[in-house]
This record gives sequence, structure tokens and C-alpha cells, in this order.
Amino acid sequence: IPTFGKVNFAQVYPGVDMVFYGNQRQLEYDFVVGAGADPSRIVWQIKGAKPIVDAAGNLVLNAANGPAGFKKPVVYQMDGDKKIAVAGAFTVAHNRIGFKLGSYNRSKPLIIDPVLSYATYLGGSATDYPQGIAYDSQGSAYVVGSTASTNFPVQNPYQPNPYGTKIQTNGGYGFDTTAFVTKFSPDGSSLVYSTYLGGSSKSSSSDAAYAVAVD
Repeated sequence: IPTFGKVNFAQVYPGVDMVFYGNQRQLEYDFVVGAGADPSRIVWQIKGAKPIVDAAGNLVLNAANGPAGFKKPVVYQMDGDKKIAVAGAFTVAHNRIGFKLGSYNRSKPLIIDPVLSYATYLGGSATDYPQGIAYDSQGSAYVVGSTASTNFPVQNPYQPNPYGTKIQTNGGYGFDTTAFVTKFSPDGSSLVYSTYLGGSSKSSSSDAAYAVAVD
């Protein structure tokens, strides 16, 4: 069976192509608005779910079997090998979904990518428990949880070292856990900060974070 890294559906809307491609085992898609084409022609409707735009700009679909959604669109134009960012957001009117765009060069193609995602490991060499995640308006992810790793990745830490102690458990060694708080850059390529956060437990008790919210 032949496979393809990218498939282009031409003229899904007048002057607008839709490109599907694989990225980190996920199926993503872009709208490619040709030079001079009207991006306001891109409108669609989803049956069986009520769409809303949340505070972070993500499109959230509330369906009977649970929520789903699309992340805030990334919009850009290419200038050689350089991406020029364009302001963009979802719009919802009468259950119809479209895009609101800032100013851009209409003599060049425009790419609208409704899926900005990344996948990464976060942890050390022992047991780590991510428990909560939240996003700010810039797309930065905040992750909290607990860790037994003495080499958990830290960056600009408030508390650079864990205060947990090594304890004997049934048939092996374990660690008291301490909480951690980590902030990723919007594209997931770096840590803005990552720190341990806990007290000086000397027993099998532990410190842990179970949820996080960003105002």
C-alpha cells in the first residue's frame, strides 16, 4: 500500500488548498491561502458538538461523549526560509467556525495551521508523576506533579535540589517524592523554568502537586 508524507487537496475553498501531513504520529492539516485569495471563505460547521473559544484561544467542542478541540491557530507567511508570524484567532458565529486574521502580505501565500502540538519527555531516572497541566495566552504549558528523581530537569529553579530522603521499602529502595513546577516555552523546545518544591520529609510521606491554574 503506498504511503505519503503529505497530501494536498486543491481548491477546497476558492484559492485555498488543504494540506494533510503526519507529525509525531499525529495527523495535522494546514489551510494554504493562495496569493490574492480570501481567507474569510474558510468556514465550516461541526455537527453534534457546540464550539466555543476558550480564554487561551483554543476551539473547544463540547460533545455528548466528552470534549475535543483544536488548538489556537498558528498563522504565518514564508520569506525565504523565515516564518513571518501573522495574528490569527478562531471565530464562532451561529455554530459556524472561521478565522479572524491580522494584516498580512496578500501578494504571498498564507498558511493557517490550527494544530500547534509537540511531544516531549519530562522526568529523571526515578519515578515521576505529572498530575496537572495548564496553558497561558501565549501557549506556554505549566506542568506540576511529584518526582522521586534527584536528577529531575531544573531550569532557573527556586529550589534546585529535592529534600526527599532515600528510604527502605519492601524488597528495594524508594524515595520520598517532592513536588515540581515546570514551565515550557510555547513551542515546547525549552524550559522557561523548572523547580523542585517541597519540604524536608524524613519518612515515607511526600510532597505532591495535583493541579495547576494560570490566571
